[in-house]
Amino acid sequence: MVNDDDTKIINIYRPRKADAAGAAIDAKLRNNEAISSNKKFFNNLQHKAKIEKVVSIVEDFFKDRGEIYINSRPNKGKPFTVVKVSKPIFPAMSNKKIDEQYRNPLKDLEVEIVFSKSTNSYLYRIY
Repeated sequence: MVNDDDTKIINIYRPRKADAAGAAIDAKLRNNEAISSNKKFFNNLQHKAKIEKVVSIVEDFFKDRGEIYINSRPNKGKPFTVVKVSKPIFPAMSNKKIDEQYRNPLKDLEVEIVFSKSTNSYLYRIY
């Protein structure tokens, strides 16, 4: 479910792949390719710490959710790591609490938030 008050959401639509196993293999290949072509970036300790913070924030905030996936992407010279949270359900709380516990910490980390309608998931891009 998308929180309507969240102004940082970019709605994207990508058609689902018919072959889930093929999509998983493709994701793994793209992940490995990104890491091998951008070793310095993905091995950077500050970047790894940022990923851990993002995972911690979303795990603490979305108590009711699906799986969390972490993938690396080369992004045409500006690599990033994406943390994907599937089927998240926003907790019942005020916008002030949501800002304090979720939006502001992610904003401080300069994380780009994307909501994917086709997979009902949030993607957190860490550059």
